[in-house]
This record gives sequence, C-alpha cells and structure tokens, in this order.
Amino acid sequence: MNEKTVYSAYFTGMMITPSPTPAAPLPSNETEQQTRPSLARAVVSSSCIALVCCLVFFILFRGNVKVYNSSENAYVLLGEARIGFTYPVINLTPFAGKAATGSFILILSRNVAKRFYDKPITINYGGKSLRHIVQYNGGEYNIEVSF
Repeated sequence: MNEKTVYSAYFTGMMITPSPTPAAPLPSNETEQQTRPSLARAVVSSSCIALVCCLVFFILFRGNVKVYNSSENAYVLLGEARIGFTYPVINLTPFAGKAATGSFILILSRNVAKRFYDKPITINYGGKSLRHIVQYNGGEYNIEVSF
C-alpha cells in the first residue's frame, strides 16, 4: 500500500514569464512644487491675519489719555488711561498709589478730543467724580482737575 503514483502532464503553447510587480511611483517634482507654494501661502496668510489682529488689539485697547500729577510744582507723567467712546469715563483711581497730590492734568489726543467735541465726559478718582464738556480746539486737549 505504499505504492506511489506518478502523473505526468504535458502542456502545449508558449511559456508565460511573470512580469515583475510595478514599484510605487517615485514622487515627481510637480507634486513637491505644488506642496511648497501651498505651505508658503498658508504661512504667509496666517502671519498676515495675526498681524492684523495684533494691530486691531493695539489700536482698540491702547491708552488714549495721558495722566500727569502735580509733584513739587512740576507735573510728572503717571501713565496712560483709557476712555471709551460708548461709555466716556476716565478712571484715575488706579493712579492713586503713584499720585503725590490730588491735582491732575489729563491730555486727550487730538483724535479723541475731536471725537468728544461738545460732549460730556466723567472723571473718577477714588469715590469722587467730575463732569467736563470737551471743547476741541484743533490739537491736544488739556483738562486740569483737582480732587
């Protein structure tokens, strides 16, 4: 029962040689060139957007009123305060620690004075407040107040 059977097969026709599998296509210069400009455009556009946002933030939230305080017969710059256009209040209370006296000179920039022409503004210092009507004269506008 350990007999082996051998079968023989004869084929007629041409012998087919298997072709090698095609390798993955090498990246061409065209795809690299398309990627680089789109990346550069993305970097430039995001940088421009960030710059515009920074400029808008700087313009909207910078101080537009210079605050001077009387100190030994001279006025010393304490800093800048912000006056809003919808709620025109200048708050001098944050300068209380730096102020030597209760006498202040407030200098409104030309653009701010022009915008507030003939309109009342409120000036707060501690628990006190004053109202002042701006009379724009073509340049910076000075307000002298004493609390």
